[in-house]
Amino acid sequence: MKILYSILFLLSVQIAFSQTITETEIFNLTYKGEADPYFLKYDKTGTNYAYVYRINDENKNFIISPKNLSDKYDYIEPLQIVFDNEGNYYTIATDYKEDYGADNYFLIVNGEQIKNYNYIEQYSTFLNKQNEYVFIFKTGEMYRIGYYSIKTGFRQSEEYDNIRPAFNSLMLSNQMEGDMVAYDEKYFFKNNKDERVFLATKNGKTSIISGSEEIKTDYGDINEGSLVYNKNNELSYIAKKTGRFYEYTGGELVVSGNKTYNSFPMVSMPLVFDQNNEPVYVAADSIGDYKFSYYVVKGNEKQPVPSDRNSSDAPLNFSNGISDLKVSADGVISYIGNSEIIVPASNISDDGNSYDDYYTKSYLVENNKAYELGYNIGSILYNSKGDMLYSGIANTGKKERLLMMNYGESRIILNKKKYDDIYDYGFTPNEEIFYGGQTYDEKALNNNYQTTLFIGDKKIGSYAFLAYQYYKDSSYILAYGPGNKFAFAAAEYLDSVNNKYIVVTNDGVLPFPSNVSGSDFFLYISNLIYTENDKIFYTADTKMEPETYAMTREAFVDNVSLGKTYDNIFDFDYDKSINEVSFVGSRGKVIYQVRVKF
Repeated sequence: MKILYSILFLLSVQIAFSQTITETEIFNLTYKGEADPYFLKYDKTGTNYAYVYRINDENKNFIISPKNLSDKYDYIEPLQIVFDNEGNYYTIATDYKEDYGADNYFLIVNGEQIKNYNYIEQYSTFLNKQNEYVFIFKTGEMYRIGYYSIKTGFRQSEEYDNIRPAFNSLMLSNQMEGDMVAYDEKYFFKNNKDERVFLATKNGKTSIISGSEEIKTDYGDINEGSLVYNKNNELSYIAKKTGRFYEYTGGELVVSGNKTYNSFPMVSMPLVFDQNNEPVYVAADSIGDYKFSYYVVKGNEKQPVPSDRNSSDAPLNFSNGISDLKVSADGVISYIGNSEIIVPASNISDDGNSYDDYYTKSYLVENNKAYELGYNIGSILYNSKGDMLYSGIANTGKKERLLMMNYGESRIILNKKKYDDIYDYGFTPNEEIFYGGQTYDEKALNNNYQTTLFIGDKKIGSYAFLAYQYYKDSSYILAYGPGNKFAFAAAEYLDSVNNKYIVVTNDGVLPFPSNVSGSDFFLYISNLIYTENDKIFYTADTKMEPETYAMTREAFVDNVSLGKTYDNIFDFDYDKSINEVSFVGSRGKVIYQVRVKF
């Protein structure tokens, strides 16, 4: 097949202020309705695409591609379609209605149905180095790993009682069988040969399987999110002597290289290692039905639990878990310990009942000393000095949400005004603190919320909301440019139905652009970034159809429209190395690959 892009419509518009926007048509829908870029996956080399088309009145889906049309199925997830290095596409389709029988998961390759089974695990499918599509499947009560490619055909592993993918420390998964989620490749654990790893259990023994080897163990189960390499590059993990995790506690232990450590009622992730390559981890004892007391273990030794120096000499009970476990280069262990605190009800509610208040009280534990952080604290952020920034409640009597900076033995409260919530907080590139203090007026008819943004000691302004920007796996409020510049999107109340969105920079609110197609205000702003050459890029919803609620979207550079409108924008990316924005946009029945070169 000729390169697809070489025969498709190409449009380049040179903007007066030196941006170039290029649209390349990659798909034209010939069926009823308008095209949506969410449902399109395409091979980056331009040799193939796959579009999932939904027939709404039938509740069925099929795949459109240059090669052919697939059969109709109840469910096809576009994000799970993958292409091999020759442009062939692979995916799993599902018929989940009971009257379809048992074998209702289907392997689809270039529109052809290759295999069908009782169950195929969709979220963990991938292409290996041999260009084979790899998937876990189930026949009857037994599991296997399947491998399929156009050139070599199908092969399968031996059967097991259970097979699961292994995740790395970025993904503390609670994925259950049947979930239709496409996980990013970076969340899966890979061995030191860069191979995906599976955990397979047979006859009560669990093996660690990769493309090149199978490591058999005598353990009943292995925690799928615990695998890691120690300082000697030896595989380490949390195992269970007999039975399965999550079924019952007991007999849980750490294995590191050839060494097995003592067992505890419960052992949890992550595993970290000190300067002597000893594992440091969290364990717990059961203190009642579904109640545990957590503590830290180094090697085989339970570490002492410190006391709260402000209340008593009794050891703290970390009943709500331990997080942020770290070991410094010189072997100092630190972590966040969390205790449940119950404040008895002081009055009777309107329904005649009384309700206790439940809080999580958190401590920084370092070198076996506990420092109080606060109650119901948010995410902890660290500056370059290791100081801790977080939101929380300092006094359960007042219940005020505060922004606090903790220096270990001392902490300070940063916000000077009372807020119902701290909307967001963090450090700017030059390590100034920013935060949004949010108040709520339940008596107000429309303007219930007000969020005030501070950067350093300066109040930037007050708005209804600050708009989060989502880029890949991250979210942020402030976009940063050179020379301590910033930009953010905020919402202001327009009327009882609508908000209008604005862009704010160091110099204030940007004026509404003069060349906008649509209404005289923005309905939403997204994809806000600063480019490498100091330009502000964003996309905005500029018009909504009153009957269908369909949006018109435009892209802007330095507050000037690039002159093109889209029904939907998807797969936004910014490549700093070439100073180029790209996204997939749709207009009517056509989907374009859009590139903006700065």
